[in-house]
Amino acid sequence: MSQRDFTGYWRITETDVWDQETLDLVGPAHLSFSERHGSLSMIAIDASLDCRYEGEHVDFSLFGADEFDPIAGRGWATLDKAGKMSGMLYLHHGDETEFTAERGEAPPKREPRLQPRRRRW
Repeated sequence: MSQRDFTGYWRITETDVWDQETLDLVGPAHLSFSERHGSLSMIAIDASLDCRYEGEHVDFSLFGADEFDPIAGRGWATLDKAGKMSGMLYLHHGDETEFTAERGEAPPKREPRLQPRRRRW
């Protein structure tokens, strides 16, 4: 296995701390990986990842926001022979959880909301 096996969109399907409804509070809970970067979105967390790949393993640090509060942490993930991802997330001064994820297709990006024009009198 290589970095290419991790690259892409991964739907978080289970954790040992949060149920699926909680994970998908703001949108579908997911991880995504590219060359050295990635992203994590779950509950009200939106974070960027800095990734390091070693064989069947990826380590990452994360930095972002939980609602409006800054958040940091780290994690790791491996792939089994069936292509399912499992790993751990550690939120700095917060929760830690095991997770599983399955390869998926990224949902379409939402169009930004248009702001109403202000009338000039």
